[in-house]
Formats: sequence, C-alpha cells, structure tokens
Amino acid sequence: MYRPLGLKAYLGFGLGSMGTGVFTVAPGLLLLIYMTDTLAIPAALAGIAVFVPKLWDVVTDPVMGFLSDHTRTRWGRRRPYLLVGSLLMWLAFSFLFVSPEFTSTTSAFVYVMLMYFFCTTAYTVYVIPYTAMPAEMTDDIHERTTIISFRMTFALVGMLVAGVVAPLLVDAAGGGRGGYAVMSVSVGSFCGLAMLFSFFATRSLPFKHQTEVQKHFREQIVIAFQNRPFLVLLATFLIQLTAAGTMLGAMPYFVKYVLGQGATVFSLLFLCMFGTAMLTMPVWAKVSRRISKHKAYVIACSIYAVVSATLVFASVDFPVALTYLQFCCLGLGFSGLTMLPYCMLTDIIEYDAMASGMRREGAFTGIWVATEKTGFAFGGLTAGLVFGLFGFIESKSGDIVQPDSAITAISYTISLVVAAAIIISLTVLRLYAIDEKHLQRQIQKYSTVGDKI
Repeated sequence: MYRPLGLKAYLGFGLGSMGTGVFTVAPGLLLLIYMTDTLAIPAALAGIAVFVPKLWDVVTDPVMGFLSDHTRTRWGRRRPYLLVGSLLMWLAFSFLFVSPEFTSTTSAFVYVMLMYFFCTTAYTVYVIPYTAMPAEMTDDIHERTTIISFRMTFALVGMLVAGVVAPLLVDAAGGGRGGYAVMSVSVGSFCGLAMLFSFFATRSLPFKHQTEVQKHFREQIVIAFQNRPFLVLLATFLIQLTAAGTMLGAMPYFVKYVLGQGATVFSLLFLCMFGTAMLTMPVWAKVSRRISKHKAYVIACSIYAVVSATLVFASVDFPVALTYLQFCCLGLGFSGLTMLPYCMLTDIIEYDAMASGMRREGAFTGIWVATEKTGFAFGGLTAGLVFGLFGFIESKSGDIVQPDSAITAISYTISLVVAAAIIISLTVLRLYAIDEKHLQRQIQKYSTVGDKI
C-alpha cells in the first residue's frame, strides 16, 4: 500500500536546496560585476572567467553521476557525497570573492577563475547525487512533483539570500574588496550549512531498491542521449538557462546603469522576482496536476518571455514602481520555468527504468546538471562579450559614466535577447512526448505485481 513520505521528509530533503540556490545565483549575479567594477577586469575577459570553469563541469558532472550510481555504503549511494560536497562548498565559496591585491588584471582574472573552478567542483560533488535522490524516494509521479516543489521553494530562498542579502552585505560592509570579502565568508557559511543539513535530515528516508545499473560509463552516456524525450527536454533547458544566466549577469548592470539605482533597489527588484517565484511554486504544482507538466511548462515560459521583452522600455525616467511589477510578473513565469523541467526529468528517469529494468538516475542527472551549469555559464559569457563589444568601460571604483552604446546593449540584452531565447526554446519543447497518465498507469501496474522499478 502506498504511503506518502510526509512533510518532515519533504522539509528535510528540501532544505539543502537553500545552499544550491545560493550557488546557482550568486556567481552568475555578482561575479561578473565584481570583476569589472571592483577588480577592473575587462568585461569580455570577465565573461570568460565565468564561462571556462563550467566547461570542466561538462566532464565532471556525468562522471559524478556515474560514481554515485555505483557507490555502495551503509549511508546509501548518494548521501556520502552530500557530506563531502557541502564541506568543500563551505570552504570554496568563502574565498570566491576574497581576492588579494594583484599588480595586474591578468593575475586577478586567473585567481578568480581558479577559485571558481574549486567552487564548481564542490558543487558537482553535492548536487549530482542530490538531484538524483527524488527519483529513488517514491514511485508516485505526483509525490515526486511535491518533493521537487519543496526543493525548488527552498532553492528560491537560497536565491533570495544570494540576490537580496548578498548585495546589501557588500554595501553595508563598505563596498569594494572589503565588502565583497565579508559577503563571501557570510554567504559561503550559509550555503555550506544549508547543504550539510540535508545530509543529516535524509538519514532515515526510505530509498527504493537499487536495481542493476549499467557498468560502463560510456554506455550510460550513450543510452541517455538515445532517449528522445530526455534530449528534447535537455535542449529546451539549455536554451532557457542561457537566457536566465544572461538575465542574471545583466541585472546588476541594468539596475546601476539603465535605471540609475543602487543596492537597495537592486535587492528589492530581486525580492519581487524571486519572492513571487517562491510563493507561486505550489500554484504550478497544482496546475501541472490538472493540465499536465508539459502544458504548464509552456504557459510559464510564455509568461517569462513576454514580460522579459517589456524590460526594454525601462530607463532612468521609467517609474520604479512599474519595474517592481514587471519583476513580480517575471517571478511568476520563472517559478514554473525552474520547477517543471525537474519534475519532467523524474518522469523521464522512470520511463527509462521501466524500459531497461535498470536505474540510472546519476547518469541522467549528471548530464542534466552539467547542462544547467553550461546554460548559466553561456549566459554570463554572452553578457560579458556583448557589453565589451559595445564599449563597456571597466574600473576599480565602479564610478564611471558608460557610453550610450553600452547602456543600450545592457537594456537589449536583459530584455529582447532573453525573450528571443525563450521563444526559441518553446519551438524545441514541442517535440517532447511523454504521456504522464500512461506513465502513472504503468508504474501502478508494476507496483501491483510487486516488481521494483
């Protein structure tokens, strides 16, 4: 007889996402402007520093997924990595924005890039096993949606810490190198502790029977890429994360140079967007139950694209109150855009398990998270290259008048470029074809005869 895991399990697992949410947003939001406006690293070079470490993840994420699939310990096959990854992230993030006084921008560039390598590796050790766990926690596709909605809600709390609290900490600590150092240690500690909590909170959760997995890493990767629904969703997600990464990278510049506002308005806009996203996460869970995850996903993406396009009208003279409203509406779309692909991924993993008789959560999630990171990295690279191309001027104080071409590039990047990318992703998503009702009937059939998927 099916028994839901319960609120305690949802909360215990989900709390770890506060840490992953911090790391998902903080570098993409602050690292680019930290390099250009504090370390005086040229915008194009700063974009490369954000992008290159993510190329390393394309290799390490699938490898980490393979390792977690084949790990056997008394703590399970995923949980030991939660412990190691959370401790490494605590250390790495605490030094990400703490840069020594270098005599050249090249040295500063290399230092930041190496520290970011350290951070992304620590994140990989944690997030790949963590992302794979919901598919092992229950057979019910709707309960998996509930688990992931809790996870994504807590992830949004972490994103709020990164986007609201972190800039205020920098400002309160005096800005510049000192302000970023205080923020880095404080937010890094929060990130590590939140991730560590889920290691302890999941110790008593029931995980499904571990059926056989493919024994060869290359074979697992080939099989994952032969899964058509997975490829369609993966391509859609990559394009959308590139758009989201572009928006995150451009947002501090948008507030500072297009709106002519400071840290307080920046934090409030971020609160509008991610606060709305957090509050509306349960709404998308209910909508997906009623009309299917696929259709709900299309609606969320459409909202995000339309509202993004309206940001092109923002300027110094544009009423800030209307900009707050725009970011609230963005949050509504962003909520579904971030949660629903993960829910659909668990269905794909279940679909693969029924077809093959083997569980390959780690292989799928390794590729998935590598794609997620690559998308965000492409976003940061896009913003940096475009700003540099249109004449953005770097400095150590950040107090400089930018040319009109650079301000126009910032405005168009955060609005029309982002909207166009989302629209392109929706044309790819039309190829997705998993019947959720049929999948649920198949799961119930296997459960009835006592088979373990």
